[in-house]
Amino acid sequence: MAAATHDIDPDGDIILKLTDANAPFAVWPEKDATDADGKEHETFTDNLDGIDASSEAGEDPEQQGDAVKPSTNSVSSSADENVNTPERPVVPAPEVHLRLSSKHLTLVSPYFKSMLCGPWKEGDRSGTQTRVLTAESWDQDALLTVMCIIHGRNKKVPREVDIEMMAKIAVIVDYYQCHEALEVFSDIWLKELKRTVLLPEAYNRDAVLWLHIANVFSDDLTVRSMTRIMQRDLTEPLSTLGLPVPASVVDRLEAFRTQSIGRLIDEIHVHFTSLSQSFPRTCTDRCDLMSLGAITREMATNNLLLRPKLPYRGKSVGQLMTIMEALRKPSWCPSTHLSRKSKYRYESDFWSDLHSTGKSEGGACQQAEKSWPALQEVMAGIVGFGL
Repeated sequence: MAAATHDIDPDGDIILKLTDANAPFAVWPEKDATDADGKEHETFTDNLDGIDASSEAGEDPEQQGDAVKPSTNSVSSSADENVNTPERPVVPAPEVHLRLSSKHLTLVSPYFKSMLCGPWKEGDRSGTQTRVLTAESWDQDALLTVMCIIHGRNKKVPREVDIEMMAKIAVIVDYYQCHEALEVFSDIWLKELKRTVLLPEAYNRDAVLWLHIANVFSDDLTVRSMTRIMQRDLTEPLSTLGLPVPASVVDRLEAFRTQSIGRLIDEIHVHFTSLSQSFPRTCTDRCDLMSLGAITREMATNNLLLRPKLPYRGKSVGQLMTIMEALRKPSWCPSTHLSRKSKYRYESDFWSDLHSTGKSEGGACQQAEKSWPALQEVMAGIVGFGL
């Protein structure tokens, strides 16, 4: 299939060949990898009036359509069942060619400057003056957006982009090191995105996209917000989805996760041992027994009876915090004055006089007053970190 050429600079001396355009991007390992709003971004090529996009090999459009048109016959007739029909070849995505200016590229991009002007020059000469460079897998619309900005074709640049397109643009900006050239537009896009889209409140694909975007465009506040979520929710090392998230960020998040989980598990086991040995007694015998039953159930449910080993795959800081918060205030104990909606509250008369005799008579439940220093310190440490 013929390549389409976009003349960003009609007099340009560079042809950038994009192969495997629109390759799968930042694929989330789960089934649901859609955007938060479930919408696709508007194609940038729809806004390219005035920029020539021509076919270099004038093929018949109908023939091109036939080459990739899937068969509509879902059931073969009995006469055709024994006929070995060859599989239709997979037609690769056509190349996309961008005619660009080397002066514009080398001015804004250290990457292109070293490629075109340095001692290790790259690119093939096509004809006498035009140099051919190659790129692969970029999103076509994202690449066109970046190149239009670099070449001053600002009327062709969208004033709004969705998070998906913003992330694709950020990958290209990071790769070609042209942050300054896009600073004005990236500020506009980020401001509009934050006005219309809520930032994620849990770890998901959008959280990774936002972390990547904020890192590339130096949005310190958003980096802190996303890393705070990840400190709480990650159950394994951060999956960057192939995005250029710095390894230092991944390592720092994983170090916080494993160290915090280790401390919380230690504290849970110390409390479990204390209740199991029944000395020193923390409250009344009945309250201690209820606490022991509750912590045993929680530990069994969350595979904590046998102490997990590093790297604690499948466990998050937030999960352990939830367990410990429930154990810290035993809701079967009336002295803790928890809401009647608590899932652990027992309403029978038997439990209503749980503390009618014993150590905590006339006072607050000693279980509720128990200090969990590791829990408090970990909770205080979930603040995220900046650039």
